[in-house]
Amino acid sequence: MKYDELTGFKCAVAVAVACLEDERPKGESIQPEAAAQYVSDVLEVLLSSVPVEATVEPMTYPRCCKIPLIIRIDGHDACLYWYYPNATASEVAQELEGALLGLAKMEERVIA
Repeated sequence: MKYDELTGFKCAVAVAVACLEDERPKGESIQPEAAAQYVSDVLEVLLSSVPVEATVEPMTYPRCCKIPLIIRIDGHDACLYWYYPNATASEVAQELEGALLGLAKMEERVIA
């Protein structure tokens, strides 16, 4: 198997989510702020070796089975991340990697 940067990134996201699995808010009654704090903590673990700052803020949205969060990296482009409280750790990791890859593609367009 050939190792590439995308595979490494996906592994890093999965590891960050797994490291904080015990802290992940679950269930129907969690507050958006708790979900935002959890995702912020995951990003802190994920980005600990690179000089970037991530912010996560809950977005106002009617109460339902998902919580919309706005993720910003270094205050630049923002992306919408849907936090599903009843998702498995692997589903959380996949959703998060998709959102972050979308942010990276936006950043590449800005730099190019």
